[in-house]
Amino acid sequence: MTARAKLQRRALRGLLPTAIAAAVAGPALADDCQPVADAFDLLGKAPAYRQVTSLDGKVLLDSIAIGDDLYVRDGENWTKTSLKKASARR
Repeated sequence: MTARAKLQRRALRGLLPTAIAAAVAGPALADDCQPVADAFDLLGKAPAYRQVTSLDGKVLLDSIAIGDDLYVRDGENWTKTSLKKASARR
């Protein structure tokens, strides 16, 4: 499963409880829509950069940068690393 598919799956998981609660709870308020908006925003995040390193047709390393996060797959395991700028030292 690709990192994008995982993000979409996670976003959809967030939509289901919200949809059920909205159907049962009655009239919606303006703030009730925020979880749904957040889920759609998450779905809209596309990989800004992707690099696949291979040798003789075998994938050695797969990396995807999304926003301030870098996802690296080494074999079957994905690792998330934050790319936020570190504060300058004096």
